[in-house]
Amino acid sequence: MVRPSKGLMFIALAMMFSAASASAQAADMAATTPLPASADVATLSHAYLDRKAVLLQLRVHFDTIEQDDAAQILAQDAKAIAKQGPSLEASSQLDTDLLAEGSYYIVSLKYLIEAGGAVWPTDRAEATYVNDALARLNDLQAQLVASVADGTDPLAVFLALDGVNAWTEGYTDVPADLDFFSGRDALVDAALEAAKPVGT
Repeated sequence: MVRPSKGLMFIALAMMFSAASASAQAADMAATTPLPASADVATLSHAYLDRKAVLLQLRVHFDTIEQDDAAQILAQDAKAIAKQGPSLEASSQLDTDLLAEGSYYIVSLKYLIEAGGAVWPTDRAEATYVNDALARLNDLQAQLVASVADGTDPLAVFLALDGVNAWTEGYTDVPADLDFFSGRDALVDAALEAAKPVGT
């Protein structure tokens, strides 16, 4: 995939998606399903950090932040929500950002494919890859919307997007330099460790 050279392009387009999503998906977003009331703070916090880490890794992919920044931001979030869990405002903003910026990733891949800029693997016909990739992207968009509406972990969606991205670069499997999300759990674990009080 041809990556934007300027993070500002990604931010601007993501903001446009955010505004569009706020109106087009208003009903879905208003019906966001919270975690069960019985969930403890640790469970709520971990779920929030899992989702926030995906968003941060996406921003690393589009060069709007560095990997070290992502780790620092997530560690700060882990400390901030350790006692009371994430606020409704923070959770709502995360929903908005995940939908907007995840949708941008999907649309950018669609544009690349439809513009003929992809370099496909040679094990199957190009037309087969084009059709499969576009169908998969449509399905992943629906899965992303459902994940945000339900407040569930979107990691599987973004791992699958990396798979489509790898196709457009000529790989049947995702190589290490195009693998942007498999390190998510390690990022969260490090943030939680950093948030522990000294001496525990």
